[in-house]
Amino acid sequence: MFRLLRYFSITSLVAMAIATAALGIFYRQAALKDLLDLGERHNVILAQAFANSLWSRFGPFLTSASELQRDALRSRPEIAEIYRATLAEAKGLEVVKINIYNLAGKTIFSTEPSQIGGDKSGNKGFLSARSGNVVSQLVHRNTFNAFDEVIEDRDILERYIPLRPRGAAGPAEAVFELYYDVTPLLNKMKSTQRTIVGGVILTLALLYGILFFIVRRADGIIRRQDSERNHADAALTARYEDLVTLKEISQLILNAQDVRTALDGILEKAMARGSFDVANIRLLDRSSEVMEVVASRGYRDRENIQPHRRITRDSTSGRCLSHGMFPKESRVIENVRECEGLRSLKREGVNSVLIVPVRAEDDIIGIIQIGSRAQRKIQPNEVNLIETVGSEIGIAVQKARLYEELKSAKEALTLEADKLARSNRELEQFAYVASHDLQEPLRMVAGYTQLLARRYRGKLDADADEFIGYAVDGATRMQGLINALLSYSRLQTRQKEPQPVDCGVVYERAVANLAIAIEQSGARLATNGLPTIMGDATQIEQLFQNLIGNAIKFRGAGPPFIRISAERNRKYWLFSVRDNGIGIDPKYGERIFVIFQRLHGKEEYPGTGIGLAICKKVVERHGGRIWVESQPGKGSTFYFTVPI
Repeated sequence: MFRLLRYFSITSLVAMAIATAALGIFYRQAALKDLLDLGERHNVILAQAFANSLWSRFGPFLTSASELQRDALRSRPEIAEIYRATLAEAKGLEVVKINIYNLAGKTIFSTEPSQIGGDKSGNKGFLSARSGNVVSQLVHRNTFNAFDEVIEDRDILERYIPLRPRGAAGPAEAVFELYYDVTPLLNKMKSTQRTIVGGVILTLALLYGILFFIVRRADGIIRRQDSERNHADAALTARYEDLVTLKEISQLILNAQDVRTALDGILEKAMARGSFDVANIRLLDRSSEVMEVVASRGYRDRENIQPHRRITRDSTSGRCLSHGMFPKESRVIENVRECEGLRSLKREGVNSVLIVPVRAEDDIIGIIQIGSRAQRKIQPNEVNLIETVGSEIGIAVQKARLYEELKSAKEALTLEADKLARSNRELEQFAYVASHDLQEPLRMVAGYTQLLARRYRGKLDADADEFIGYAVDGATRMQGLINALLSYSRLQTRQKEPQPVDCGVVYERAVANLAIAIEQSGARLATNGLPTIMGDATQIEQLFQNLIGNAIKFRGAGPPFIRISAERNRKYWLFSVRDNGIGIDPKYGERIFVIFQRLHGKEEYPGTGIGLAICKKVVERHGGRIWVESQPGKGSTFYFTVPI
């Protein structure tokens, strides 16, 4: 019996017994209380009726009888008259005995003559009634003298009642003891009690039956739920253990030095989790159509591990082998001996085998064969586990192959990068040498053309003066371009190790270098405080100087106003140089950073067109990027980033 039903039965029966007993006791106590209350009122009225009818006739005698001795009192004729009057008054009532006591406790009258003259002065009921209280007591008597007869086995209600002949407000002049037979009432009460208790028992029994049926149904439901919960717990435990195994397999894949070592450890974990005896992993070499064994466990005879198997998709050593060597879906073979093929597993005494494809995305790159020598059924959770292991193996193999490809590509890229670096160094050296070597003949050309201009200006015709002017201007521009080219090439050849650079100090030096241009243009500069970064102080100074110089050069009608600020993000500092100049068409946002690219003629704005190219080179050398946001006539904001 399930505990719930047992506990319900025991507790319900105990509760029913207690409830029934408590109800019976409660009903009896309540009924007795009602009986006593009713009897008290009835007896008080009855006593008062006796007092009214007897006291007027026998009051003087009862008062004077207090002085008489017991025998003298019993022999008085008034006693017989009181007895007859009392018997007449009690006729038709359940009164079985009456006693009258004076205030001293002497029994002046009793319907039982032997008690006349007795002393009740020490009786608690008498004393309480003498004080003015009504005292009741229910007693059972086996025999009882009732007037002229003896009654047996009766329940008697005994009451002491103060007699007040002068009214309820008057003093008590005697104590009236009245015995009232309540046996019929108690019998009726007991009968009613039995009826009520029986009804309650029937009701509780019916309720118990209904509840027993409900609890029994609930018991069945709980049994099923408990069984389902146990199955769910078992499945959850198995799933947890599967996840632990998969976690360990993933850790093996991450920590293994090579893929074969990882696959060997994976087989060991998978076999231990599923209680398998024999397993192998074969990977497909698509270039040669060979399925190579890369890991194996549990073989008793190493000769049974075939080092490779050529794939013949249409014919193999058997139908089972055909599906087993290149399956598209997982297959469970529960009786290997009945299959054609799988000879190596048969020689190893394998009875049940699970064959799972190893997938890399949508491609099948190998198989897992894992079996048990015992005759048993391979469970669905074992299939799910090995399929997941197959996916993990596919990821590991694909990762290893990608790593090999990446390694090869990296080596090739390193070779190409070395070639490109050599080419860049040669190109930079060429640019530097070419620019340096051009300086001397260019200075000679510039010097002689300037000499011609000074010596023969005005002595030749106007065309000659113009031509000489063109030659001087061209030589001067050529010198500027060569110097700019030298500066640009030195950005790479004079690279320094990064050091802390206080951008506030660098900014002040750049402003000092531009002092004349700032004064002549009336420019105003503002900054919100610049950070310290890692870089080349000289190049950062050149970057600030070029951007501020451009803002002054390409100013609008009013005095230039330039704000330099920096904002820290999670990975980099974002610098901005904002001006109120002539602005730039957004379509030229990339072109302006190309070397020697200009948007204006040299007559409008002088320069070589290399300043922003140098800015771009400096920012990129520091690991950041530079761009501009602008609209014609609305000023420009140059942004650049520097990693933190």
